[in-house]
Amino acid sequence: MKIVRGSWSTVVRRVVAGVIATLVVTTIWVTPTSAASGIGSGQRVTLTSASPYQSPNGGFVSIDATTKYACALASAGDLYCWGNFNLSGIVTTSGAGTNMGDAPGEVAALSPINLGTNIKVNQFDIGSNSQCAVLSSGAVKCWGDNSQGQLGLGDTTSRYLSTVMGDSLNSVNLGTAVTAIQVGVGNQFACALTNTRTVKCWGDNQFGQLGIGSTSDIGDASGEMAGSLTSVDLNGAAVREMAVGYQHVCVLTSTEVLGKERRWPTRNWKHKFNR
Repeated sequence: MKIVRGSWSTVVRRVVAGVIATLVVTTIWVTPTSAASGIGSGQRVTLTSASPYQSPNGGFVSIDATTKYACALASAGDLYCWGNFNLSGIVTTSGAGTNMGDAPGEVAALSPINLGTNIKVNQFDIGSNSQCAVLSSGAVKCWGDNSQGQLGLGDTTSRYLSTVMGDSLNSVNLGTAVTAIQVGVGNQFACALTNTRTVKCWGDNQFGQLGIGSTSDIGDASGEMAGSLTSVDLNGAAVREMAVGYQHVCVLTSTEVLGKERRWPTRNWKHKFNR
């Protein structure tokens, strides 16, 4: 897809559609879907115009959005978010109120999300009101709403304010010598594709979306993570890809030559993998 406007053009590598805005990029361009939006552009714009973001050196490599904020991962491993600061980990500047990106210059002045000293992000995903990131070390950190234990920290205390971010934000304990390749976040739950090609999930489980054979929430009380956090039983199949939806999970395994898709809960959910 190519967007052309005036004397410039850009090839679109990915589109993210949220309730408030649609994001398209390489350098990120935003086309809000609501007259009341304009996230990140510093002005209200119409569907016929697109406002460019100022990207860091090297540009962005991935983007994601939820209903009230959006985030982009820079090639250097820094994660930038804009929109409503509530639950997002955004640190607002003096006088900015609760939003970053609704006034000129705010996005350009953003600092990366503080996940700790010298920490870089390999991959991230945003859910309904929380988000998780795989760090360069393979550790996972989650922040935002924690009402169902979806941050994987053994309690239900939400974490997003500057006082509990950075080095104060603990990593999710996936078990001894277990690291993450990918993380996915749904509605109040999260899953990690691990270095052993298994999937571990935590948080809300009312529909069996954690894949553990029960509907008990995991991660909202002490003693439920680390060695107690079991992998989803896929009969020993190695997982190649994982996709986390609103209240379900799909994986592509290496059981067959072309891979076999499995999903839970076992309802008529549909998801397409990029093969």
